Amino acid sequence: MASWGCYHPPSQSDDYFFYHLTNSLDHFSKKYDKFLLAGDFNSEETESNLSDFLHTHDAKSIVKVNTCFKSILNPSCIDLFITNKASSFQKTMAINNGLSDFHKMVITVLKTSFKKSQARYISYRDYSKFNNNLFKDDLKIMLHSNTQSDYTVFETIFLKILNKHAPLKKKVIRANHAPYITKTLRKAIMRRTQLESKYQKKGGYDNLRS
Repeated sequence: MASWGCYHPPSQSDDYFFYHLTNSLDHFSKKYDKFLLAGDFNSEETESNLSDFLHTHDAKSIVKVNTCFKSILNPSCIDLFITNKASSFQKTMAINNGLSDFHKMVITVLKTSFKKSQARYISYRDYSKFNNNLFKDDLKIMLHSNTQSDYTVFETIFLKILNKHAPLKKKVIRANHAPYITKTLRKAIMRRTQLESKYQKKGGYDNLRS
């Protein structure tokens, strides 16, 4: 998907602006079948030039709320996201971030998905109940009771005792749901879930502080 920002100066004619914007779209459409135009168009969807532009490119404006409040009594929707794939976006809205004197900032979310990686199974030794002295004692008893000095025999005995005191276990390493899910982010998600569970068990914010 090709995306770029646009600004239509109020002093510039609509014909000039949309003519050159169309030329840009025609150029990039050779490489991209989808596009997103974002910016201050100083034109509303109902105005003829913008309406004709949308029709020509089979596009839609996905911003449906007023964004410009230069005139409090007559606000307008001129800060737009224009795309030929409206179904690819969600949660489009305009928010007041305090950075502009009378414009709201428009935001949207691109719908996307990632192929989930396969889960991995790993083996590990459980040392949670390991006692070094007990391990040594059992190993000595087994070695003394065996008269063979072959290394293979020693290895077999050693692993047998080790499996008794530190058994082999398996666990599943869950695959990331998306490439951007890093170890740090995964820990943050787990921490969030823990706090949410604590909140629910305590019965609300006031009880959580007690």
